[in-house]
Amino acid sequence: MQRSALCAGAVLAALSVPLAAQDWVRFFPRTSPPGLTGHAMAYDGINDRTVLFGGSSASGRTNQTWLFDGLDWSQATPAVSPPPRAGHPLAYDLPRGKVLLFGGIGVGTGVLADTWVWDGVNWQQLTPALVPPARRSHPLVYHPGRATCVMHGGAPASGTLTDTWEWNGVDWQQIVTANYPTPLRYAADMAYDPAGNGLVLFSGYPGAVADTWYFDNTNWALRTTANVPPGRWDHTMATDPVRNRVVLFGGTTSTAFGDTWEFDGVDWIATSPSRAPAARSDQYLAYDRARGHVLLFGGSSRNDTWAYQTPPQPGFAAAIPYGQGCIDEAAASFYEHFPTGTFDLGNTTFQFVPTGTGYVVITTPGVPNWHTPVTANLGLADETVSGPHALGFTLNYPGGSTSNLYISSNGFVMVAPTAVAEWYNGSPARMLAGPARWCPYWSDLNPASGGTVTFEIDPATAAATVTFVNVPEYPAVTPGQTFQVAIFPNGIVEMRLQACQSITQPVLVGWSPGRDAKDPGSIDISALTGPLTTSPDKDALWHRATLRPVTGNQVPLVSGPIPPAAPFAAVVFGLTQIYPGVHLNFLGMPGCYQYMSADVSQFVLPGGGLAQSLFTIPNAPTLAGVAIKTQGAAFVPGYNATGAITSNGLLLTIDVN
Repeated sequence: MQRSALCAGAVLAALSVPLAAQDWVRFFPRTSPPGLTGHAMAYDGINDRTVLFGGSSASGRTNQTWLFDGLDWSQATPAVSPPPRAGHPLAYDLPRGKVLLFGGIGVGTGVLADTWVWDGVNWQQLTPALVPPARRSHPLVYHPGRATCVMHGGAPASGTLTDTWEWNGVDWQQIVTANYPTPLRYAADMAYDPAGNGLVLFSGYPGAVADTWYFDNTNWALRTTANVPPGRWDHTMATDPVRNRVVLFGGTTSTAFGDTWEFDGVDWIATSPSRAPAARSDQYLAYDRARGHVLLFGGSSRNDTWAYQTPPQPGFAAAIPYGQGCIDEAAASFYEHFPTGTFDLGNTTFQFVPTGTGYVVITTPGVPNWHTPVTANLGLADETVSGPHALGFTLNYPGGSTSNLYISSNGFVMVAPTAVAEWYNGSPARMLAGPARWCPYWSDLNPASGGTVTFEIDPATAAATVTFVNVPEYPAVTPGQTFQVAIFPNGIVEMRLQACQSITQPVLVGWSPGRDAKDPGSIDISALTGPLTTSPDKDALWHRATLRPVTGNQVPLVSGPIPPAAPFAAVVFGLTQIYPGVHLNFLGMPGCYQYMSADVSQFVLPGGGLAQSLFTIPNAPTLAGVAIKTQGAAFVPGYNATGAITSNGLLLTIDVN
């Protein structure tokens, strides 16, 4: 990847800039940890990395260590690591310059009571004289006013803990308090409140009581606030020390939350970001001061990375994205999600004809090519997957190839097995995130209570055929559902549906190459007037700074993903912000916008899917408050009439810190 450099002196102009609103920005690193739940993170200030450890993935609890440098995740390879676990916290012990870990729940060991520290290269297990009781689902927070890491509560092997402890770098010491948060809870979260030099703890399990407790360094007390978030558990909180705010996101009760709240030392404030991560629980937040944002990763088995940005503040430089890039297109998948009792695709055949990069999907009434199975019933139980079943040939499908097939008892076939949680009922999110799958009738079916499921090779066509005959909805609702998937050696796939009808369960019909494919939304398949064509998803071009624009710094400006066909890219600098932007449809660039005046441009040769330019800021305090706007572009033949795409805008507010 070639880097270009530009000095701020070439484009600077002293403009007054209003403070930007808080917003979430999604990052798209080239490498990421697997989808995780119950992991932990902390920002390692000495090594300028956000450290992620452990959690539960699709393959079970892990002891992987991952590091985020502001652009990409990389997996560390320490010589020694803590055992696999989930439900543990991390905290950065500032005076000692190490990341602290305590407890969690292991694999076959129950809850843990071990103490570990990360030094940027390796993990080391410590043997303090005093050891708190083993626990999981407990918060651990660095307290600047005490120069210690403070831990409260959690769940032991049985019951709930009420104790408060602190780590001084050598030993654990219990902080004896007259009161503690009641009712008893775990899976709460806690963060340092800079405004009051105390710790704020919110809600938890069980009960999800919407209460706020405050530790004032002597005792715990219930705080009454004018506003309060809904009660929840498995949420996460982090401190924004620049704005003296505590940020809260997500969590769950009967359903997951996707809301963002801030605590200012007195009250809770509901925020209204223009975009935000999807609702989830058991994610983790950590504040990255070098980049000026709260970083979020994962939760609910997701593997996405987001940042809640600190907007420009007096004395604090900030790089804030605004607007959106082009072209963001969800074209690889399609589906219709039917509420209970609304299914209308009975007696229909779907034929998937491969194009090399996608499918042409032709729907026709009737089932003229039905193959009557002759092999024995596979005997699938409720909520199970059967496979691998050998196709007898290599199937090339959009996004990959396979020689085996897996059959879910819930009415879909896929190219790889999935976890139990993915089998139950039709879920667009799981279809898009998991392995490639064809879904003729994904619903809560129960072949254990009736009907048959078979796999065989049709001798007349050599097609690998999966057939459900009279399989009832759970628990044993009749009439059953009858449908078939036929996969041919030439790559054609047919989904054949007899007189299916949903009675008590929703249904999902469709196809996705999976692996975090984009969501095109549910469509009315019966209303289609012609073939449906799928093609690879397109990712919008993003543009951001991986460091804040502090005087004397070289700030990397990065744009991506740059399509492989792009011969070159550009970074444009301007003095005038244009927002909401000028639509470039008149230039043959539909969906693309210009977000600033094009005063200076740099051309960059992309590499590894990225284009990077270095923006040099003189070490001059008089530049404090100066604002520069930048935007990325890439020249991609065939993407549109012009062969060019643009990114979001980026507002760089320079300051001395």
